[in-house]
Amino acid sequence: MTNSPLPMRSDTLYWSYFLVHRRPMCVYDWRLREKNLDFLNAVDGKYFAYLAEVHQTRLTAEPKHQAATALRIGYHHGIETLLTLLCAALQAPDCVFAWIQKCRTEDLRSIVGEITTGRGQVFNKVRMDAVTWTGLSKLLFEGIEENDPAVKERLLDGYSRFWTRLSHEFLSEHNQTEYNSLKHGFRTRPGGFSLAIGTEVTPGIPAPHMRSIGGSEFGSSFLIAQPPRNSSSGRRDPIFYTRSHSVNWNPTSIAHGLELIAISIGNVVGAIRALNVDTSSAITFQAPVDLEYFEKPWLERPGVNNFSMDIDVDESEIANRRTGREILEILRGANECRNVPLPSTEAN
Repeated sequence: MTNSPLPMRSDTLYWSYFLVHRRPMCVYDWRLREKNLDFLNAVDGKYFAYLAEVHQTRLTAEPKHQAATALRIGYHHGIETLLTLLCAALQAPDCVFAWIQKCRTEDLRSIVGEITTGRGQVFNKVRMDAVTWTGLSKLLFEGIEENDPAVKERLLDGYSRFWTRLSHEFLSEHNQTEYNSLKHGFRTRPGGFSLAIGTEVTPGIPAPHMRSIGGSEFGSSFLIAQPPRNSSSGRRDPIFYTRSHSVNWNPTSIAHGLELIAISIGNVVGAIRALNVDTSSAITFQAPVDLEYFEKPWLERPGVNNFSMDIDVDESEIANRRTGREILEILRGANECRNVPLPSTEAN
């Protein structure tokens, strides 16, 4: 037995047309509205506040770097979750669950990019001509009860500026690579870095007279795959090298960001429920007690955020340039690969 009854089949098969970015879709379901509301009511934005509460208290002693990494992974995850819900609210508020099933990372990045850069020509079902984070904040949170119009304006502006900053972080290629490196096989080395300018007395050891540019105890380092410099094929080139990249962050600032992400997710879910006229339970909106809290995640950022240093590989230095097809043929001819099936599709 389960706590919830099995879904009942209605006499009508419902459907909804929508776009995922620019890809047309249609979902059919016997319980379209009910399934959408069930999905929305199950979204748990408080999870991200929980991550902040649990791990923020463990940053002063070992295993502090594990706690900081958990916060960083949660932050990336929270940004992705919030932006996904916001874009679903735009394009398919009547079937959020279906839109999310079909949304690819490249779709989400394209929509977020179009909103953030100001182009804003995103197909939507909420009758917005040009989509901006400011306009979306006003549309979704118009129902917030606040007696002082000036305070409400500051509140809506706080959310839109917060979403704008998160969208820039989401679109950052370095942040995307870091997130993938953290969640897929832990391809990162924990810990931040510091930069200082001056002449070293002993190589590798900072001298007292050197001028510090900034740094952080916390961060991560990871590898980024790069095509050879001056490659004519760019990112499609099967020949590549790896470049080391390091990112600094303040885990306490990240915890503040997680708190705001949790509040935002709860409010966005409530707004979508309101668009669907959901009366199953009360819809409430939350806000920071102090509206200056919207700035908190960015007040104590490291002086140097990211750094990359490695020896580049130029196209002219590739001694045995091979196409993808030629690499396949070499592998097929290798003794150790004779019994291993290899792809037969065309390769560049």
